[in-house]
Amino acid sequence: MEADTKVHTTQQPSPLKKARVESETAAPAPPPKPSVTEEEEAEGPSGSSDKPSDVLLNPHYVEAPNPLSPMQAHTTDGTAQQSVKSLFLAGGISNCPDWQVVASRKLLAECKNLVVANPRRTNLTFDQIDPLQQIKWEHDALRDVSARMFWFPSATLCPITLYELGAWTILSKQNGQPLFIGCDPQYARKQDVEVQTRLVLPELKVHDNLDTLLDAIIAWYATI
Repeated sequence: MEADTKVHTTQQPSPLKKARVESETAAPAPPPKPSVTEEEEAEGPSGSSDKPSDVLLNPHYVEAPNPLSPMQAHTTDGTAQQSVKSLFLAGGISNCPDWQVVASRKLLAECKNLVVANPRRTNLTFDQIDPLQQIKWEHDALRDVSARMFWFPSATLCPITLYELGAWTILSKQNGQPLFIGCDPQYARKQDVEVQTRLVLPELKVHDNLDTLLDAIIAWYATI
């Protein structure tokens, strides 16, 4: 009688089990990169930005520290009417997306002769800017233009902009010059801006979207 013979083979793991083991031992995949908006892509460190050439090269675009020309400027007391209208972009600069470049591009495209004065500089961080020069430029430009817009983004509190808005709500009531205001829905002091504005200028709408704020400016410009 022949003895039973056994063939010994090495058991191979199933393809499914092998794939599961490899996935458990493989290095973890890097987290996905967050999406980048147009404003955030343009933003540089500490409030600097790379502005597109269609904005920088537009003859109706004025950026700090360049002064408005006599033809672009209104008057220091804000009372005279000039044929060339100008608008100051007041709002957050540091630690927030470059909303100014978005506003400038839309306004320059839709309002052909409107001069846009922007306090946010290109390719400069705040440690490269003379603060006294910047403060004086904003002070003078706010008085030289014929209209002002204020935008409060959610990323920063904008204490200086709040200070400027308080002054210009009163001045706009006195001289009748156009004033446009908007707050991001998540801006921390949105209710304060709305209530304080309503107490001085009850008819003035505070927008909660940058696009609708810009549309209001475009509509105003179309009537002058």
